[in-house]
Amino acid sequence: MGGQVIFETIDPKGQLSRAAAKTERQHLSIADTSDGMGRLSGLLDPELKMQLKTWLEPLAVKTDSTDTRSHARRMADALSIRLSEGGRRTVMHVSVTEQTLTGESDEPAYLEDGTSIPAQDARRMAYTADLRRVLRDAQGIVVDFGRARRLASTDQREAILAKYRTCRREGCDVPAYLAEVDHIEPWYPGGRTDLANLAPLCGADNKWKSRHPDRVEVIDQGDGTVSMRFHRYAKLAYRRRQPTPWVARR
Repeated sequence: MGGQVIFETIDPKGQLSRAAAKTERQHLSIADTSDGMGRLSGLLDPELKMQLKTWLEPLAVKTDSTDTRSHARRMADALSIRLSEGGRRTVMHVSVTEQTLTGESDEPAYLEDGTSIPAQDARRMAYTADLRRVLRDAQGIVVDFGRARRLASTDQREAILAKYRTCRREGCDVPAYLAEVDHIEPWYPGGRTDLANLAPLCGADNKWKSRHPDRVEVIDQGDGTVSMRFHRYAKLAYRRRQPTPWVARR
């Protein structure tokens, strides 16, 4: 009885009760879609909503005039950056044939629990994700573990953070400590995991670079650092206009 009196004294209008009721209604679910993606849905109380927005919004702003992503897409990219904790990701083991990895086959890859992954997704993951390659022959015998090191070491990452403050794409202000460590010359097929070949790129830019390596211009800043300019719009081949046929009339 005494507790009820105190509660009514500090919250005479019932605001705390209504806030508690809102918290009871909150929920979050992640559903699988038919193409392997996921759909998030739910309801958050006002406090959790604001925490999530202030966590993501600073990383979801438009970077420049070439940034054509919708706000929803930028928020998803921001969530990816936050969950990666600056490139430190969960380790996954993926089994894939050499033919699938090189594009000669569309045979799926497999996770440790037997879950299959489409060939194109496996190739994308092998190119951009923090994975160690495992190649097997037709009999299932391991024939290659890839180069000795795919990921930057802790010391290399610390050196990168000392050299760079932000993502190295021009116009991107994502802090370097939240970015992934990118191979300037792609690790596949021949880039080395040397400090001179490493630079921070935010998750969204690292994925874009992996898909369009021929549209990335690396600019040497002259002080041991680089910046990267993304040409998001492919140049159209110039088509010479053919002269209109001329027919003499009588």
